[in-house]
Amino acid sequence: ELVAGQVHVGRSLGAVTISRPAVRDSTVTVIAEDEQGFAFRLVLHYYVVGCPPADVERQLPEGTSLCVKEPFLQPSSTPGGAGVAVCCSNPTNVAVLSAVLEGDDDGDSGGGSCGGGAVPELERLLRGRRFEEAVALADASLGAPDEANGDEGVPARLQALRAEALAGLGRFREAARVLLPLRTDASGARAKQMMQWVKESEQGKYDFLALHTSNAQD
Repeated sequence: ELVAGQVHVGRSLGAVTISRPAVRDSTVTVIAEDEQGFAFRLVLHYYVVGCPPADVERQLPEGTSLCVKEPFLQPSSTPGGAGVAVCCSNPTNVAVLSAVLEGDDDGDSGGGSCGGGAVPELERLLRGRRFEEAVALADASLGAPDEANGDEGVPARLQALRAEALAGLGRFREAARVLLPLRTDASGARAKQMMQWVKESEQGKYDFLALHTSNAQD
């Protein structure tokens, strides 16, 4: 049994998605079914990793098996809203056990120029949640003169994608350090979000007000 307002440390929940995911900002909402056949609303805060909603649908198609660690219950603040949802606020606590990533053949590197071959390949790896490979590719590309000195804006894009890959591995503090030197409004806001994740993952200090507000909008 899950208790409202409490993060269930050491607990995990197995589920299968029975709807397409809905995306708002960095939050994904999907209808899922547990092992007993009970359907519920599953809200994954901060789950979106630098990709558009269409890519999230490819990551979490209907019928995806998930294991959600440290879930918590969160009621909707909207009168007559969708009721209580099962939530997770740390993307590293969501394990995709089975999913079909359509059009993501490992034999197709993604190609393209878009500021060098690394950018589309990094985006492809992030869509497949292959974060360790993405970090390794970004590190290698940023050290290569043809990538670092190529089209204007490419190094910043590579750094931003590298930060997303680090975040996918739960290395939020490192990701924030990568983003801050980029000195853009978007990178600053993302770095601030990363540091909130540091507080949550390392200190258990969850921003329940922000989570509650985000959930109420879904």
